[in-house]
Amino acid sequence: MNLTIFTADQEELPAKQGSESTFSVGAEPALKSSHYFLGSQMSFRNALGLIMLCTAGCVGPGSATAAKVEACADASTPQKAIAACSVLIESGEITGKSLGSARFNRASAYFMTGAQDLALADLNEAMQLLPSDARVYGLRGAVRGMKGDLDGAIADFTVSIDGDPSLVDSYTNRGKAFSDKGEFERSIPDFDRALKLQPNNAFALNGRCWSRAVLNIDLDAALADCNAGVEAGGDDLANTLNTRGFVHFRRAEYRESIESYDASLQQNPRAASSYYVRGLSKQALGEQGADADIAQALSLEPGIRERYARYGVNP
Repeated sequence: MNLTIFTADQEELPAKQGSESTFSVGAEPALKSSHYFLGSQMSFRNALGLIMLCTAGCVGPGSATAAKVEACADASTPQKAIAACSVLIESGEITGKSLGSARFNRASAYFMTGAQDLALADLNEAMQLLPSDARVYGLRGAVRGMKGDLDGAIADFTVSIDGDPSLVDSYTNRGKAFSDKGEFERSIPDFDRALKLQPNNAFALNGRCWSRAVLNIDLDAALADCNAGVEAGGDDLANTLNTRGFVHFRRAEYRESIESYDASLQQNPRAASSYYVRGLSKQALGEQGADADIAQALSLEPGIRERYARYGVNP
């Protein structure tokens, strides 16, 4: 199970069991993605063991405390993690870094269930006990992003990167946050760094593709990124297909644009931008259905014309 990070796209993917709800920052989604991931280093069970609880060095194996530690570190669902980590934290049986780790683990679970205020409270406590752990800052950046504090998120991702430059997801998430602020030029170097560390990271490929598409630059490279992202697949596939449709539109490849949006809409039938730009592509080809697509887009997002006008799309 992937740990879902904050989103800034109101075009919500159908909810998946155990996934985070989508989050809208202002009126304009920047990076076309419904999900943020710390997936390369945080599947859920790995996240709970990410900052390892001290089972061998702190408590004796087989003890009651060790069993509580194991339950907190190896829970199979967010709800079980919250329950198990709460028992451990409230027991008073662990202190120091182990307590910080338990709070981090519970914060991860709160984050996944959408309880961002509770996650933030645990992370603030964890930071007092784990002041130099870059991953704690990375998760707090995600929580801040979910709460709409993009500047705070960027600050935390920057601390995370400075503390551990190998954390791929801190780069991708900071790139997303820059993109959500409309600072697309600043987002691209972060996606570049993420892809140097993990060349097949679908989220970073989509992010760099989208930023280039919005800026209308390096469209050959953008298309290559989107194609690689589609090939990589993953939970963000619908958005990568959506992004690829926009790249094709920018390149005046209207047939290919329609095909990408068709594929995206099969997975996310409520994406206003897919209807809108597909409608514009149909208009460009003189095909039927253009007006219906644009009307559907406007019903889902009344301001979509203005949003795409900011990207330089003025039909």
